[in-house]
Amino acid sequence: MNERKHGMIVICLRISLILICILGVAICALAYPFQVSLTAIGVPSGERVPPTIEQYIEYWVQLSFYWIASIPCFLILLFGWNISSEIKKGNAFSMKVSKKLNTSAQILFVDSMLYLAAQLVFTMLDWNPFVLILSIVGLIGLILSFVLYLAARYVREAAKIKEENEAYV
Repeated sequence: MNERKHGMIVICLRISLILICILGVAICALAYPFQVSLTAIGVPSGERVPPTIEQYIEYWVQLSFYWIASIPCFLILLFGWNISSEIKKGNAFSMKVSKKLNTSAQILFVDSMLYLAAQLVFTMLDWNPFVLILSIVGLIGLILSFVLYLAARYVREAAKIKEENEAYV
């Protein structure tokens, strides 16, 4: 693959990562607080009824959890940026990229499992009527973790083949 193709792949990957990061920040800053306020405090009616202490606790526990659960996702975006740097250098099929993909897969798997477990707890506490939608987000995370794991395996195999070919030359 020539330099121009590497450059286009890197540009597309980095634009995608930036857009995903912007979307993630928007979700953390706007969607999570709005969704949690609907579940914890409820939809305001004509009367202004102040939230109870329990509702405030419910709100901050859920919101804090969602923010903390988002941190590993941003870490994975940093790994993606590092991988794009390796691609730019022409090291797309290297053990370094494979390890970063594998680490990303492990982080996303653990985060998705904790996210799904928290959704179950929030449901049992009757805190979250949006559990189906949010569980789908967790399942998408699990699926992406398996995709990252498979990509890591294929990159590792390609790196081995590349090393073997370079050894013959």
